[in-house]
Amino acid sequence: MSRQFLGKPILVADNTSPSAIFQEVEFTDNIILEAARVMVLYYNAPIFTDLYLRVYGERSGAPGKLIATSVTTYAPLDIDPGNIGYAHKEIYFQFSPQIRLRAGLKYYFTLELDNYTAGLANKHLAWATQYPDPYYATGVTILQTKAAKMPYAIHFVGSIE
Repeated sequence: MSRQFLGKPILVADNTSPSAIFQEVEFTDNIILEAARVMVLYYNAPIFTDLYLRVYGERSGAPGKLIATSVTTYAPLDIDPGNIGYAHKEIYFQFSPQIRLRAGLKYYFTLELDNYTAGLANKHLAWATQYPDPYYATGVTILQTKAAKMPYAIHFVGSIE
C-alpha cells in the first residue's frame, strides 16, 4: 500500500512575491511570533536554491506589505537528505527579531522559493494541507474532493503578549 499526501503544489507561476499560495491567519490574542513549523511535500526532485517563509499584512483581502522573512532557509537536500526525489517533511522557520502580531488583524503566510524552475504538475514542492481540519471537523466528510478547502499545515511557536 502506497502513502498519499495532500497538498497544494507550488507551480512556477504561483512563486511570485507575495506568493499566490498563502495561508490567511487572524489571531485572537496579540502574539510574539518566534517561528513557524510548516509541512511540505517534495515531489520528484524539484529544482530551487532556497525555500523561506514570509509574513505579509493585509491589503484588500490579500497579502499586502511584507512584514518579515524567515532567517532560516532550506535547500532541496535539507528536505530530502537521502536525495531520493520524494519527501514529506515538517520544517522549522525562525524569525529574528521576533514578530509582534496584533489580535484581530489578518496576516498572510507564504512559502517562497529562489531559482525555482521545476514547479510543474509532475515535479514540484507542495504545501501540505491539514486534512481533516482539526479545528472545524464538525460535519467534515472525508473525501479527497474536500481537501482543497482545508488549511495549509502551519504551526506557530511564540508567546501571547
